[in-house]
Amino acid sequence: MNNQKEDGWIGVDLDGTLAHYDGWRGNDHIGEPIKPMLARVRRWLRDGLDVRIFTARVACIDDSSPQSMIDAVLVPIQNWCEKHVGQVLPVTCCKDMRMIELWDDRCKQVIPNEGILAVDKAWRQGRQHADDRLMDLFAQFSNKIQEQ
Repeated sequence: MNNQKEDGWIGVDLDGTLAHYDGWRGNDHIGEPIKPMLARVRRWLRDGLDVRIFTARVACIDDSSPQSMIDAVLVPIQNWCEKHVGQVLPVTCCKDMRMIELWDDRCKQVIPNEGILAVDKAWRQGRQHADDRLMDLFAQFSNKIQEQ
């Protein structure tokens, strides 16, 4: 394991990433687990990684929030985690410098300092590789024709 993963934490969105989401139904409703993501989170926890629920559900909570509001938002998340993950996970809606990954159904990964979507860059690189390979094959074919 590299030091970054040992020292950092992984954020996992709740609604639509870790739990099925088909529209807001209130704080008490959290969908069924999304099995591939749940398995990934459990594996990370087994490996000793720091995993946190990263959700907008807690965006309404601050230091001045009454305990009843905090409980109304946090308790259903904690209960869901205990039932499905096997333990209560920390819950946040804030990034910090120790967050090393964010798994979210709404995110778009951008190449640092480039402003380019990672998927676009990967596609372009794959396309360039394919174009280069086609040019090589064409050159080989042309050489064989000229040899005949």
